[in-house]
Amino acid sequence: MALTYILIAFGGYVASSESGMGCGPEWPLCNGEVIPILENETLIEFAHRVIGLLLTILVVILYVQIKRKNSSNILQKAGNWLIVLLILQVLAGAVVVVLDLPTIVVTVHLLVAMLFACLIMDLSN
Repeated sequence: MALTYILIAFGGYVASSESGMGCGPEWPLCNGEVIPILENETLIEFAHRVIGLLLTILVVILYVQIKRKNSSNILQKAGNWLIVLLILQVLAGAVVVVLDLPTIVVTVHLLVAMLFACLIMDLSN
């Protein structure tokens, strides 16, 4: 939950600092590189992507754990929704970058993040 919050808050910082195109119109690369020169807007946007990658890895680990264990039906469904929302979030983030920050896609990106956070918060209780 904490990493989800950090990612959403940092996404707000990316938007407010106008750093959303700090990696250029490329995704998943950043300015044509896996690890770019980290300065100014590029550092901010790339940090957001790294936090997102860390969260993705943790969610995939959580999903595998839910599937491996004899979890309840509700937990199984929640795990499935986590993966669906994660995929939607990653795709929306890619579209935001490739299409140069269209407002509607930025909004969808944030809404999916909020749904994801709600599901994570519910799972942590």
